[in-house]
Amino acid sequence: MNIIEARQLNIGYGEIPVLHGLDFGIPEGRITVILGKSGSGKTTLLKSLIGLLPPLAGEIRFCDTLLDFRSEKSLQDHYRRIGVLYQNAALLSSLNLFENIALPLRIHRTDLREKDIREQVEKRLAQVGLEQSGGKLPGELSGGMRKRAGLARALVQEPKIVFCDEPSAGLDPITSTQLDRLMIRLNRETGTTLAVVTHELRSVEAVADRVLVLHDGRVHFDGEFGELITQKDPFIESFFLRTT
Repeated sequence: MNIIEARQLNIGYGEIPVLHGLDFGIPEGRITVILGKSGSGKTTLLKSLIGLLPPLAGEIRFCDTLLDFRSEKSLQDHYRRIGVLYQNAALLSSLNLFENIALPLRIHRTDLREKDIREQVEKRLAQVGLEQSGGKLPGELSGGMRKRAGLARALVQEPKIVFCDEPSAGLDPITSTQLDRLMIRLNRETGTTLAVVTHELRSVEAVADRVLVLHDGRVHFDGEFGELITQKDPFIESFFLRTT
């Protein structure tokens, strides 16, 4: 079953499409990597899937329900059911880690008691190995710790899917590998669907169950990672050999 279905999706800015006629699905409970060269439209696609950029044409269905960009209720319902790990973690520097992670609950779950918020935040901090760091400010954390904190915040609403935008950006290879392993573990233990935007081939090979490759404004490949690496396709071969 696909948690997200895109049909004949055109996405761009103003009236100019960057991506054309996209048809794809993101399967529930698995890790899908959205892959492509710089400038291929990965972030543009992510903005639409998150609900920030209305498509120029076509539709996005989430859990078999149309995402209506003209309806505030449809968008708010969508935001409550997704989590996002931003490229720079996007933590608020004036709030400690606990309050950063609690923020989505305070915004979208006003029905929750403070006790419930505390339990959820402490659970997520423990999941990412930061249970002793809730009182620290973002500036007191390493880059890897900030990414883990961003992941904890993305998980705090118990989302159906977590979108990860270039999670390895700015990390050294060892910290990047640790983050990849954390995402795999959370996916396997909780069943949370992940959609990961990246161009880091090491991370693709480590985490991907399925891969969506963007090239020339279109879906160039959509399938299992094992199928991708056996493709006799000039672009895919050159991409993995880093000759383009």
